[in-house]
Formats: sequence, C-alpha cells, structure tokens
Amino acid sequence: MESKQAKTLEAIKLDYKHYGMTLLAVAVFMYLGVWVPTASSFELWWMIGTMVALTGSFFSFRRSVKAQKALDQQNEENVD
Repeated sequence: MESKQAKTLEAIKLDYKHYGMTLLAVAVFMYLGVWVPTASSFELWWMIGTMVALTGSFFSFRRSVKAQKALDQQNEENVD
C-alpha cells in the first residue's frame, strides 16, 4: 500500500508535468504568432510573453523531476 506522501508526490509530479506541457504549447503558439504579419506592433510583447511561458515551462518540468527523484528516494527507502 502506498503511503499518503507517495500519492501526494505522484500527484505533484503529474501536475507539474502537465503545467510544463501546457506552458510549452502556449509558448510555441505565441512564438508562431510573432511571425504572422499584422499591422500592429505587439511583437515585443509577444516575445516577452513567449519567454515568460518558456521560463514557466522550464521550472514546471524541473519541479516535476524533483518530485520524481523524491518519490524514487522514498521508494528506495521503503524497499530497504
């Protein structure tokens, strides 16, 4: 039987993985939006938004990896 902490870590890992994927998709669409020719001059703001989304995606994936490592460490301790 899994402990409550293991279930919480698994949920955190999956949540941050999904956040990272979503932010990465948003960043790609925002980046593509920069290249679509328009009459407005919002390209700088789109690029700033793209960088913010990419940064958020990076930190979300990083947090997911940390949760996975903590989960692996906990499972390793339970086996021993």
